[in-house]
Amino acid sequence: MAYLTFNEYSSFSTTVTQEQFSALEQQAEYAIDDATNDYYQLNSLTDDRNQRRARDFKRAVAEQINYFAFIGSTNSYEQESEDFKSVKIGRLELNPNSSVVATTKHGLCRECYQLLGKHGLLWRGGVVMLPRIPKRLCNQTITILIPTGKLDKYRKPETQSQEINHVMVQPQTIYSGSNNDRTVTANAIVFLFAEISEPMPKLTPDCVGWHLTFEGREYAITNFVDNREPYTNEVYSYELEVI
Repeated sequence: MAYLTFNEYSSFSTTVTQEQFSALEQQAEYAIDDATNDYYQLNSLTDDRNQRRARDFKRAVAEQINYFAFIGSTNSYEQESEDFKSVKIGRLELNPNSSVVATTKHGLCRECYQLLGKHGLLWRGGVVMLPRIPKRLCNQTITILIPTGKLDKYRKPETQSQEINHVMVQPQTIYSGSNNDRTVTANAIVFLFAEISEPMPKLTPDCVGWHLTFEGREYAITNFVDNREPYTNEVYSYELEVI
């Protein structure tokens, strides 16, 4: 089954026609499978609970398709002797007189490489633990309102507050759906990192629907992502999409 349908591709880009799409999508799959050690050949893309990773993976396939369409070749030996003027298509940009090969890593265009890399899909072994983000970059504090399982005198769920320091909050709008049928599902992501955030709570998907406060505003958790260390299954980080 293809990683990306033409309808999905059309929600990211309109560079390639439907007639061109199938062949280029297959070549993009080959290049990405090689770079990711067949991650989504061995794991289900459809069933991936990390929706952001699955969504960015599909975006990466679309970027690689655009790249192959732009250079007119899917083979590295046909790319090596070609230079281009400054051209920009979507987020793909080639600088004057830079060779095509110089803009790629492991056969992937820069945009595709970055999308895959930020989710650890290009990890190729050699170390067991993922590198830690510097603590000095995690300067925000949140307060999670954790349900106690009890009701107050007004029959509303009681909560207890837990302040968590050294987190990272990144405002960004996240949508579900495509084209004109899109709904905002989050307007920020809160990152909590094991061994960095203090105290690091133990969260499960049940936290969806909980509330937290940040800089005087209250947010509801709409999606939960649990990132684990390779081999050890220890928590590396949590991502909380909030609105």
